[in-house]
Amino acid sequence: MNNWNVCLFVLSLVGLLSCNVAFGKSADHEELCGPRRRTTSSGILETPKRFSLNNFQALYPIDINCKWTIKTIKHMTLRFSSFNIEPTYASRSCDCEDCDYVKIYNNGEQVGGRYCSANPPPATLILGNHVTIHFHSGRGDSVSTGFVMTWTSIAAPIMGTFGVITPDWTHSDKGYQSGVNRTWVIQAPRAMKVMVNVTDFNFNDVLPIEKKYWRNFDKLNSVYYWRIGKCLVNAYLKISEGNGKKRKIFYGQKNIPTILRFYSGIVRIEFHSLSKNRHGGFHMKWKAY
Repeated sequence: MNNWNVCLFVLSLVGLLSCNVAFGKSADHEELCGPRRRTTSSGILETPKRFSLNNFQALYPIDINCKWTIKTIKHMTLRFSSFNIEPTYASRSCDCEDCDYVKIYNNGEQVGGRYCSANPPPATLILGNHVTIHFHSGRGDSVSTGFVMTWTSIAAPIMGTFGVITPDWTHSDKGYQSGVNRTWVIQAPRAMKVMVNVTDFNFNDVLPIEKKYWRNFDKLNSVYYWRIGKCLVNAYLKISEGNGKKRKIFYGQKNIPTILRFYSGIVRIEFHSLSKNRHGGFHMKWKAY
């Protein structure tokens, strides 16, 4: 029986649009999994997909091994926006012989063990500049959708139990320069959370704009300002925690709470400016609790 007849036979039995012969070990890795090496500062990585007529979902194929290597200049943050990797029906462990799983290697060292839906990875991981992701699916029929992961290059994380965050002062009377894009990532010890005490916050004034002019401003090149909500701003601070879904933006003379308490041990602080300010900026003290 040739491969075409095998495909027809499989389609008649299980109703799959994709034939497993196409996903066999003889197939090219790039054809199944995409490029092995990723060298951009940010990107999206997800499992291969096939479409199932049984439940009209895009599932990952069976019996494949994908390995991706991500290299960035600095450290990187991994975020899993979805993760559905099932072990076999007979076992709820990720360590069985024919289980589906994901392995993560940080600079050659494995992070944790095997990850699957029974033991998912953390929603956010801060790793080095050389990460390998290994995805394996067994021969059992898969009913899982796989994972979607993003990576972003960051500066080395700030680790410990306390510290200070502030722009690099470039003037004798303190301030910030134009064109600043600075990121700090605070990583508290395991099982601890982060609290930030804002002791100074003073950015350039903002320019309110009427709603009827929003579209006109959006068409212009953002050389001197960004539009955030109803205002034009030329400097802002963005603070996010954990998986990045919870974030707040502060700008201008807008009040910022003196104390910020987070429910995560990982906090990301971004500062962006389009014009300089000799008498402004911010100063924060943080501690783990």
